Amino acid sequence: MPKLFRRCTDYLKAVDRGFEGNLSDWLIAHTEGSRLENDQLLLPGNVEVRLSDVMQQRNNQIIFQPDVLDIVFIEK
Repeated sequence: MPKLFRRCTDYLKAVDRGFEGNLSDWLIAHTEGSRLENDQLLLPGNVEVRLSDVMQQRNNQIIFQPDVLDIVFIEK
């Protein structure tokens, strides 16, 4: 999923520049403003959530909770 890859690489660049949080923290920090990185998703059952709500980071491992085949990114 290219969008997920871009969010992760942008997060890693921010870490290199001194950001001190996990991926979800970075997404939440970019929920408003000129760069809206915390995309809205549509899950089965027409449930709308933010990308930061379905990601977990454990050390260097990122876990995406829903099946990627079950999500739809809501256009900005």
